[in-house]
Amino acid sequence: MHTAASSNIPVVKTGVQKHWWTPELDDLKQQCIEATDLWKLAGRPRSGDVNSNRVRIKLKYKNAIKEAAANADMQ
Repeated sequence: MHTAASSNIPVVKTGVQKHWWTPELDDLKQQCIEATDLWKLAGRPRSGDVNSNRVRIKLKYKNAIKEAAANADMQ
């Protein structure tokens, strides 16, 4: 079963399909993770500076992903 699977199922390295991914997106992702961790440590507030910062960074990250994917599709 394993032999048949390895000879018939293509194995693709993780992340290969995101050819448009850039180091800037890595930085934004890390910022988003850090902001979310800080928000969790603060007790997951639904308002205030911690939440506003988290939402702002998250939107910036999501918009950058959409823009990078759209630019790659146009090329």
